[in-house]
Amino acid sequence: MNQGNHDLVGTSYRWVNIVAQALESMDIDSRRLLSELNLPSTLSTDMRIRIHPRKLKKLLARSTELSGDPCFGLVAAKYTHFNHLNEFGLAFITSASLKDAFDRLAGFSAFITDDIHLELVDNGDCHAVAVIPHYHSLCHINVDALVCAFVRLLKVILGRKFSPEKVDLARPQINGLNHRYDEAFGCPVKFDTDVTAIYLKSEDVFRPSVGSHPAMAHSQDRLIASKLSQRDTASIQVKLEMAISELLPTGKCSKQNVASKLNLTARTLQNRLSEIDLSYQQLFDDIRMEKAIYFIFQDNIAMADIATNLGFRNSANFSRAFKQWFNCSPTQYRENKLSIR
Repeated sequence: MNQGNHDLVGTSYRWVNIVAQALESMDIDSRRLLSELNLPSTLSTDMRIRIHPRKLKKLLARSTELSGDPCFGLVAAKYTHFNHLNEFGLAFITSASLKDAFDRLAGFSAFITDDIHLELVDNGDCHAVAVIPHYHSLCHINVDALVCAFVRLLKVILGRKFSPEKVDLARPQINGLNHRYDEAFGCPVKFDTDVTAIYLKSEDVFRPSVGSHPAMAHSQDRLIASKLSQRDTASIQVKLEMAISELLPTGKCSKQNVASKLNLTARTLQNRLSEIDLSYQQLFDDIRMEKAIYFIFQDNIAMADIATNLGFRNSANFSRAFKQWFNCSPTQYRENKLSIR
């Protein structure tokens, strides 16, 4: 059986541990499900072990089906604890303030996941924590679980009485179950939004955290930096992503050209990709989508320059592709991002 994806892009395998706990609490055999999905049944505490986004999506979909609970993500989030994040969890809760914790998150988010990043947006009278997916859109259950888990972590930092001002979820509403979300987040929840975001009072972002201990936080920083430096950057997926990223602006990202850059034949590259169940075209599209979102969030970069950086011949081609990916134009997406309130 596949023993897991060590040092590949994805989410820490600790998330699988959490899902397994939630299933067992509902008298569902988690080991049987993991075996069905060809995932390791021995749960790992090593943060460097990853589960690929597509496999995580399958795991959450099957867990929801077996539990019969469309709000399974909220259930799973109940089993999250800052200790699950090892050194990062301790560094996060001992940060001087939530702002300090987010500055730390910006540097070490890869310790937890390569699937998303969290962006703290200052709106003057309030702050929004925007959840930005990498490569792909998040499945609805994952949206629920991630946001609910993060709100639970915020309660550890800011105190149990803390609640967000509101939560926006970029997922459809489940008829008759709004109360589950209101109870889980402790605030009004809006569905079908363009961006998933948690809204906080600005004063909460800067006030001292409950467990503030800067010396402890900095000692954990060093441990995290050391572990991140040990990640195997020689894995085929990482090398492939780097090669595609370098060649994108040239517009010459055929599989043959990328394989040559890696000193491989196209057939060898395909064999290596098959070993990890990865499609070249899917990875290429995912990287383009991720970089498109990154550049869109940089307000000073013109659309024509974004198109060039992504290897499109012109802005029109880029706009057409963007609409296929996100069902709106890049200009509309940028405007939606700026309108977070």
